[in-house]
Amino acid sequence: MEWWEEYFGEAFCLTAIAMNLHAKREIDFILNKVEIPDDARILDMCCGYGRHSLELAKRGYSVLGVDYSETLINKAQSANVFEDKLILCGDADIIQQFDVRLLEGQYAKTGEEVVIDKKVKKDYALKVGDVLPVRLEGKTYNLDIVGVCDTFSSLTARDVYGLLLSVEGGRILGNSCGDYYITCQNVEEIDEVKCKLIEEYHLEENRIQLNEILLAVMGKGKSVLAANLYLIAGILFCLVFLVSILMITNCLNISVHEKKQLYGLLRCIGADSKQLRRCVQKEGKILWCHSIPAGIGSGVVLTWCCLLLLRLLNKDMFENIFVFQVSIAGIVIGIFTGLAAVMIATVSPVRYVCSIPPLTAINEETYQKDIKCRKKRRTIKIPVELLISLRQTGSNRKSLGLMIASFAMNIVLIFAFSVMINFIYEGSYFTKPYNPDASIYNKEGKYYIHDEVKWKIEEISGVESVVGRKVNNAELEKNGNVFSTLLVSYDKQQFEWIESKIISGKLNIGRLLEGEEILVDEESGLEVGDEVLIKGNGGNTIACVVGGVLRNFPYDSADSVRCLLAEALFQQVVGNMDYSILDIRFSKGNEEVWELMTKIIPEKFSIFDYRQKKEESKNQFLTMAVFVYGFCGTIIAVTIFNIINCMSISVWNNMKKYGMICAVGGTTKQCKKIVILEALLYACGGGALGIAIGVPLHYYLYSHLVAKYFNTVWRLPVEMIITIIGITIFTAIVSSLMPLQKVKEINIIEIIRQV
Repeated sequence: MEWWEEYFGEAFCLTAIAMNLHAKREIDFILNKVEIPDDARILDMCCGYGRHSLELAKRGYSVLGVDYSETLINKAQSANVFEDKLILCGDADIIQQFDVRLLEGQYAKTGEEVVIDKKVKKDYALKVGDVLPVRLEGKTYNLDIVGVCDTFSSLTARDVYGLLLSVEGGRILGNSCGDYYITCQNVEEIDEVKCKLIEEYHLEENRIQLNEILLAVMGKGKSVLAANLYLIAGILFCLVFLVSILMITNCLNISVHEKKQLYGLLRCIGADSKQLRRCVQKEGKILWCHSIPAGIGSGVVLTWCCLLLLRLLNKDMFENIFVFQVSIAGIVIGIFTGLAAVMIATVSPVRYVCSIPPLTAINEETYQKDIKCRKKRRTIKIPVELLISLRQTGSNRKSLGLMIASFAMNIVLIFAFSVMINFIYEGSYFTKPYNPDASIYNKEGKYYIHDEVKWKIEEISGVESVVGRKVNNAELEKNGNVFSTLLVSYDKQQFEWIESKIISGKLNIGRLLEGEEILVDEESGLEVGDEVLIKGNGGNTIACVVGGVLRNFPYDSADSVRCLLAEALFQQVVGNMDYSILDIRFSKGNEEVWELMTKIIPEKFSIFDYRQKKEESKNQFLTMAVFVYGFCGTIIAVTIFNIINCMSISVWNNMKKYGMICAVGGTTKQCKKIVILEALLYACGGGALGIAIGVPLHYYLYSHLVAKYFNTVWRLPVEMIITIIGITIFTAIVSSLMPLQKVKEINIIEIIRQV
């Protein structure tokens, strides 16, 4: 054997892997110095295992590599231009269901055609019309590029390329395809199709997975998540329906009290209970008839505004949506739901009307209960305005109860819908401060990132932050028991991000950074306060205390214990060590910043691009937020209008009293105080009751919808409670503005004449 045959053998292939890291830069240098036509044919003499030949082939050149070593030639031939790829096969209509957008050319129609994503086009300087060599299971397929599609966010996040082939292309590849997607024309046939596939292809049942969430939406699936969503939607509908009934009942109740003498007169001339019931129901139906056109009109306009906003916020997803559409089914359901609410709301006013005595027609005060006055030994000085407002709000306990209940149920609805906001927030990628725009690490875990790389990236204009983590194995000892442990280093910012995941203990960042405490995962079996010893590979042993337990640990590992600790403590245990991973966030996501960053990063590390995933997640979040926040805004508006309406009716009914107050020496300013205090009493009572009911409901819904699927911990919604208090005060102030105008217009002489 010649010396070169032994030297340039398998051992050389292993020791020379590091040389691949410089191939891209060397080819960049050559192409910058030498003008090579796109259609040039290149001969690579002494090509070795093809590090330059493969790089040139990736850029679209036709390359012939020659080498005297058969071992190196075989190594070059077995190499693949695309080491990481996802191949999707199907007709154009099927591929479009995967939300794939074609940017150039056309979809693949024959087995020799392929559509590449724009990341492949950019990285390897390919274009429509070029030939793409793809090697699968030892076979090379030369495919004609007929189109370019948008990148898949799920692929860029894994540093993987995407290729689209036709159905015929998928058949040619044969067993190289891993998954098959099947669409049934009839949902009822899914179980039958599943049985036929198992029987005909001798498949195990677990090899066939159903889209349970989609089937649940169609009423056929068994998804627990979808079932919980339906349950919460049902609860929210019932709450909205109950609020509607309370508001309508309150309006009818106030109207009936205003017409007591009229109903007493009807009783005098022989009207029976059925006739009185018809009168109240007729009034409710008139209210319903007047409200239906306004409700339908405002609902349709609001829907159009939401759809238009969606098109502006998320053009990719809603580009083809028809904005000015009307749902006939929704209108019909709304009409009958409103009628049902009105008919139920008339039950209480009807009972009241039927109990009005005929003498009320002569004297309205006949039906009021006698008020017994008791002498008290001690008296407390209370402003007369507050006493009068308390007297007026308490004079009709039913109206007071309905007013407070309707306001409280609106508050409860806000609490309930805030859980939906939490759900879409937790399920969205871009809303998390700890989710990066890009991550850098070595897929095999063989190489570590030096501090210098981190510093250089931080100096790039447009980079917001660079967060590094170090990962290593160690041993943890507690009471003589030793456990294998995965150590992950965190800094102050990362500890702040993880606070919502703590289910036991308290986040004490000071003690964590000083190395006195660590955080462990829920499955470790450790508890807050446990004293442990951490033993590093170098023999260093550090004593510390478990400061908190995490519900969801950010790393998967087979180790029995996984813990987060400060970087300083990590270095004490393991020693000086470079970063295992860097997470980067951009203040601006332009390509110039990306290009500058990629030039700094050594080629042995993979760059995982999350920008597209983040943008898609942002669009999805905004899509949901438009409807959820819109509904919350509608609830708040309805609450304010309800209080304004009731306050206006209350002031109108009490105009005689306000006139008499002014006649006996009271001032208009005192009357205004009475109105404002009355509004505050209604709002504060409803706000307090709403918070008392809303907080437990918030806990229940959060536990079943958010905590169960995103491993988060429910915490008292302090910000929400403060917001509710602010809404309560704002509602009281706004609802008293219109009645105050009526109080200003009091004519004392006219009121005295009426009395």
